[in-house]
Formats: sequence, structure tokens, C-alpha cells
Amino acid sequence: MMYYYNDFYPLHLFGFGHIFMFLFWAGIIYGAFLLFKHKGPKHSHEDHAIKILKERYAKGEITKEQFDNIKKDLQ
Repeated sequence: MMYYYNDFYPLHLFGFGHIFMFLFWAGIIYGAFLLFKHKGPKHSHEDHAIKILKERYAKGEITKEQFDNIKKDLQ
């Protein structure tokens, strides 16, 4: 049996309602963070290699045939 003293309920001491509200909003914010984290741009090493290959071709360091062969190997 719970005893009350001047309308004091022992569980109010710990503020369980406030804790659950905090956990609820923390979960919502964490979920939004995860959602936006995965929607960011993805840079792969293959894209970086193609970019370097295009720069080398533009500078004239490699020929069209070399460019095509290397690009085919990368993809």
C-alpha cells in the first residue's frame, strides 16, 4: 500500500513523466539525424578516379585510346 503525505506521491520525486518526454524527443531528434546523415552525397573512389582520368585527358597527358581503355577498366 502506498502512503501519501500532503499529496506527495513518491514517484513524482523522480519526474518519470519528464524523463519519458526527454527520451521521446531525444529519439525523434536522433531519428532525424540518422535520416539526414544517410541522404548526404556519397563520394566513391571510382568517381574520384574518373575525375582524375578526365583531368589527365584534358591536360593532354593521355590519348583518347588510353582514356577509353582506362575508363573501361575502372567501370
